[in-house]
Amino acid sequence: MRRQFLLMVPLFLVLWLGCGGSGSGGSTTGIRGTTIREVVGGAVVTPPSDSPLAGAVVTIQPGGGGAEIARTMSDAQGNFAIFLPAGVYLVIPLLTSNLQGGLNVSSQTVTVASGAMTTIQIKYILDAP
Repeated sequence: MRRQFLLMVPLFLVLWLGCGGSGSGGSTTGIRGTTIREVVGGAVVTPPSDSPLAGAVVTIQPGGGGAEIARTMSDAQGNFAIFLPAGVYLVIPLLTSNLQGGLNVSSQTVTVASGAMTTIQIKYILDAP
């Protein structure tokens, strides 16, 4: 009996780790993306237009709207990731103090498939100073 138990433990670990290591879909399901700072207008700006936007805050709501269920901030390269179960979500970029000038940014509806990271890009469109 003990031998059967010892043989089952490695099989269980392989199956558990292969599923991401948790009962809620693991860390392989969710949304990842990049926040981009796009400047429109005639002035030359620094950093250049279409550069990664660090420190952008991104929130997630259920696809039909409702209370926020997750929030993250983009890293120095503008990248972010939020781990979520499969479903439909509303991705809402928030305005932060590091953005100045006129701003146009839109929310997106994103469908996350089971076992997959859905990749998106969020553009914060700013008026040139």
